[in-house]
Amino acid sequence: RLPALVKLIFALQMALNCFFWQFPKLLWNDGDGVSDFLIFLAHGSGWLSRCFPSWNIYSNRSLCGSVMLLIMSLAVSGYLLKPKAKEVS
Repeated sequence: RLPALVKLIFALQMALNCFFWQFPKLLWNDGDGVSDFLIFLAHGSGWLSRCFPSWNIYSNRSLCGSVMLLIMSLAVSGYLLKPKAKEVS
């Protein structure tokens, strides 16, 4: 059986696939480094896009944010791939 976290990630991925199938232009930015998808989620205010790193130009903030996202992703992957302890009877 799949862990609940895997099922949740799968459901989230399927929901995003269905959403982007309807609004494909949200996958592309206008060259300004601001995510159109995050602007859409924030109802045009742009506050959400300030929380995520942008690699339009180099900055230490973008580097640190990207490294933190990588570490979190690796931690979740490591947790999901960790072998389960078998019960001894």
